[in-house]
Amino acid sequence: LPSALFFGLLQPHPAAQRLLIHFCRQQDTKTLREFLYHADQPLEAASLAAAEGYRAETLSQRTRGLALARQFYEVAAARAPLGVAASLSFSPAGDTGASHHAALMAHATGEQLRLLTAQLTLEQETAGAPPPPAAAALAPGRWRFVDLPLNETLFRCFVYGQAPYAERLRLELRVPERRWWRIKVRGLAQLRDWPALWLFYNSARRPPLSAAAFAEAAIANGAPAEAARYAPRMPPAEAVPLLLQCGEASAARAIALANKDKNPELLRRVSAHLGAAP
Repeated sequence: LPSALFFGLLQPHPAAQRLLIHFCRQQDTKTLREFLYHADQPLEAASLAAAEGYRAETLSQRTRGLALARQFYEVAAARAPLGVAASLSFSPAGDTGASHHAALMAHATGEQLRLLTAQLTLEQETAGAPPPPAAAALAPGRWRFVDLPLNETLFRCFVYGQAPYAERLRLELRVPERRWWRIKVRGLAQLRDWPALWLFYNSARRPPLSAAAFAEAAIANGAPAEAARYAPRMPPAEAVPLLLQCGEASAARAIALANKDKNPELLRRVSAHLGAAP
């Protein structure tokens, strides 16, 4: 008996439908997915397909599951549940809110598919190569990129020498500028590529991140001398503590003296640091 005909025979019998659903949830998710779609419940079918994808044993099966889920979400976004859908009480009767939710889920699933595809490419590009020194601090795992969130994927692109791919992925997934700058600063600092970090800071007339963010990244990676390089680009109230932290007390004192009338606290802070009376 064809599935469509079988499902049609069940349509006047909600109790039988529920029994089928209960059985299929335990034994046959493929049939359950088909029934949900036939019952005008593409949103439920999409959720099931996505869950199956993430439970799959292989990444290719996961990709197929997510692609199918996106298709179901797109159908759900285009039309509201009808007929038997409401009687099964899976979700609220079709309204604009449900359609909007389905559209958001279709977009999010598409973004996840693009990210997974990119991660698989990155796995292939870095396969067989020994981890670079900058990767020593990263948590070990089965994969270098797969199953990571977008931010961490972009960061690891820098660590594994895939910076051009990070730039491409940033554009494809429309990463906000400020977030991108934070990720790139972290990545370049992890690589200890100080010339590239300095060049990046000076690449914009008005960087979305302050000089302090660059200095903090350098300090976090054990490079106080590089951090001190950003002090002239910072307000005195930020530059003096930074220079003291970097062991540049003379430079900190010079800035404090230059600003003693406007901010006498800076000079007292330098003196306290040096162990002398203000």
